Parts: sequence; C-alpha cells; structure tokens
Amino acid sequence: VLARDPDDVEVLSKLCFFYCDKHDFSKATTLFEAALKVDPHHEMSLKNYGMVALQSGSFDVALRCFERYLDVNKWDGTIFGPYAATLANTGQLSVAVEVAERGLRLDPTQQKLHALAAQLYARLGDRKKSLQHRQILAEISKQLDPWDKKRMERKQKEIRPRPQSGAN
Repeated sequence: VLARDPDDVEVLSKLCFFYCDKHDFSKATTLFEAALKVDPHHEMSLKNYGMVALQSGSFDVALRCFERYLDVNKWDGTIFGPYAATLANTGQLSVAVEVAERGLRLDPTQQKLHALAAQLYARLGDRKKSLQHRQILAEISKQLDPWDKKRMERKQKEIRPRPQSGAN
C-alpha cells in the first residue's frame, strides 16, 4: 500500500502503530518522520511520535513533538501529562508544573495530571501545593469503581518523571 502512495499520511500513521506494537521503534520513528514530512501538522503523528520519543528517552524529540502538537491542538488535555513529564525529565521542573496546571485548567478531573503535579510540587519543595493535588486526587479516586482505581494506579506509574541527579 505504501509503495503505491508513499505520501498517504494516514497509512504512514497506521504503520507507525504497527511497528510500535512490534516494539520496532526505529522503524516507527522513521515512519513518524515521513508522515510529518507529508503533513507537519498531523495531530496523531505528532502526539504519538512524542509519546514514543518520551518512552525511549529522546526528550528533545518528545518536547518538539508536544510543542508542535499544542500549536495545532491546544485543547487536548491529555497531552499535558506527557509534556510535563518530558519537561521534568529534562530538569525543567518549574515549567513542567506550569504545563501540568495548564492541563488541569482544561480538565480538572485528570487523575494522572494531579498525581504528576503533586510529585512535581514535592520535588520543588512546595508541600502545600503537593498536598492539595493529592487531596484532589483522593476525592476523584473515591468516585471511581475498583476496576478504574487499579487501572489509574498503573497509569500513574507510567507517567512518573525519572529522577534527575543534581537537577531541580
């Protein structure tokens, strides 16, 4: 299919998912880059390439993808968690907390983002704001059924920023 129409961004994007599922991130990266050459504003490619870059530790690539994604779609609250985690992983804790708060203004029910904000505030030494986010998270969690709670606990572990030695 790709040989017939190498500029079909939808096909390229779907192939990216295929290779991500196969854990062939090198091939997926090549395809994400090809898709973004065809359409530099393709939301799905920007978002998912950023996620793959974050997971593989390519924080500079992830930051560029998330920033470009937000230029295209500033209303998707789900992007702020990975974006803030990437910033935290590069040592930009103050900016990361601003990004997390921005996402929470869009959707204050995002549990992962409250958990991340609590962690970031704790790392910055602001125990009061960290506690506020933990309390909000607890209130939201009370409203979930047990299955959702277990799923959210697993998800929260996925977004934790990596500890940085010597970085604030």
